[in-house]
Amino acid sequence: MTYNEDNRIQLVPPLPSEIREAVNGGNLVVFIGAGVSQVIGCKSWGNLAQSLIDKCYSPEKDHARRYIDFKQKQTLLEGSDYKKTITMCYHILEENGRKDAFYKELEKCFKAKPRLLKSRNICKELIGLHGVFLTTNADRHFDKYFEEQRIVYDPWRLDATDIERNKLYHIHGSIRYPDSVVFILSKYMELYQESNFRKFLEQVFARHVVLFIGYGMSEFELLDFLMIKFDSSQKKESSRFILKGYYKGDEKIRDLDQYYYDEMGVRVIGYQMDNEGYGQLYEIVRRWREEIDQTSRYLYDSFDEIDEAINNP
Repeated sequence: MTYNEDNRIQLVPPLPSEIREAVNGGNLVVFIGAGVSQVIGCKSWGNLAQSLIDKCYSPEKDHARRYIDFKQKQTLLEGSDYKKTITMCYHILEENGRKDAFYKELEKCFKAKPRLLKSRNICKELIGLHGVFLTTNADRHFDKYFEEQRIVYDPWRLDATDIERNKLYHIHGSIRYPDSVVFILSKYMELYQESNFRKFLEQVFARHVVLFIGYGMSEFELLDFLMIKFDSSQKKESSRFILKGYYKGDEKIRDLDQYYYDEMGVRVIGYQMDNEGYGQLYEIVRRWREEIDQTSRYLYDSFDEIDEAINNP
């Protein structure tokens, strides 16, 4: 099914009215994926897998013994399931007493490029969407825009009664607390079977309009929890959206993808990534933020709250 009125994939797709209304109603949830961090220069999952393979094959000088041989290295490099590769590398390093090296590689991959932070800091624009912010990223680049008490770092401490606007939830943990980070298969399975975590996501999807930003198909599959509560036979107003990059002329590919996302009640918002790749997300979020500032009631409501607080401290 095609959703764009003119059917073309645009550089900056129109802001859906449902998202604007969700800002007004205070019930927008923004899911932030790895593609957002890539906008400011962080490495991808594939880059992380490559770095971990290199670490297993060529340890530091004071650890001269290789943990895998050349054939094992090539086998790992040929794999396309990055979650699987990362899991295997974690266990290789752990068995050799180098779990610390795993987390050091994570931190290296999470480093942003100062030039991009200055020219297209998407985090600074995202905060202007005035939503509940959930991220599967373990980096800390978005943290600086929230007061410490408004950040939940530990996914095992998520509470379905604590879902607040302008608050950040690291649902796969944060590198600030390495033991909280969910990057290997066993931890994913443990987390997604945990009752409080599931109840938290149930409330998110049942009561909010949800926007996914920076998610590829493989990463999105981590959130197939959506399938549990969505009945695809029920036709209803869209309440879940995903910004997804395509190349110019890929309208038919986008429409094929929509068949997959229809199963989860997610509407695909395609954008052109020919020139900027994931970097185009910055321009989209910036434009949407400007439109929300101009057309939503959020700023007016905030001023009213300030006046009320002054008059009735």
